[in-house]
Amino acid sequence: MRYPQMLANGLTTKGNSNVALKGILGIYAMGEITKALESRGKQSATADHYSNLAKSMYIQWETVAFQSGRMSSEFSQSSSWTLGYNIYAATLMGADLVGKNVLDGQTSFYSSQFSSSGSKLGLGFDSNAEYIVKSHWSLFAAGAATSTTVRDSFISGVWSRTFMKGRISPFSTTWDLRSGASPPNMTDGSASPAQGAMFSLLALTLPNVPTNFNSDGLSGDSSKQQGRKVSAGAIAGGVVGGLAVILALILLAIFLARRRRQKQIQEDDPDINFRLHTCPREPAASDRS
Repeated sequence: MRYPQMLANGLTTKGNSNVALKGILGIYAMGEITKALESRGKQSATADHYSNLAKSMYIQWETVAFQSGRMSSEFSQSSSWTLGYNIYAATLMGADLVGKNVLDGQTSFYSSQFSSSGSKLGLGFDSNAEYIVKSHWSLFAAGAATSTTVRDSFISGVWSRTFMKGRISPFSTTWDLRSGASPPNMTDGSASPAQGAMFSLLALTLPNVPTNFNSDGLSGDSSKQQGRKVSAGAIAGGVVGGLAVILALILLAIFLARRRRQKQIQEDDPDINFRLHTCPREPAASDRS
């Protein structure tokens, strides 16, 4: 983790705390996925491997990344700081991997930053870019905050910039903390899909339903699962029947369209009706004899 990294936020660091935490949480999530899908909800050697690896790496991470009661931007740089927006993933998963001391420490740091900043447009996302605000990372940080006051301050900053009047890029993800304008030589992310981060707060209100497994390895109640089983013959019959209905509807539509067209032609040309009704029928051969 010590090699230079070019990050999506434009920073070049050696050992970025946020990126490292994202990787550790990814490993932890892999352990949970393995336990749910491959082990039928039970512990296994593979699931334990991922879980233990994530816990071991987190212990090392906290030693070098949680400095002076807050997350540092770079490892072992206690004077640096960053928004812990990747902590949100742990909050969403309900993971106890990230300690309460980190969650509370970050929240206290945010509170002090809001008090000292005096700006109503949010917080800079990193000490290496202290005047650059990122709306999506701000909302992720809000979701991981343990204080509703701090959470609401993040939301208020994004809202204030979004509805700010003046010659500014609309609905941006990136702006200058001091003016609200787009930062020079930087993409401001106008109307970017990254704004989907605003739903991160709503996602936290969804119930965290555990994945349960019965003796067959299926999730949920076994009697309900059995009731849901459908034979291949029934499925094939349903498909064939559905195709037959669709074909019948297509033929009916063609028939009605042709009749409508013939009626329209007759209405548009009255002579057609006259000729159809007045033209004498040619006598049959038997009649002529």
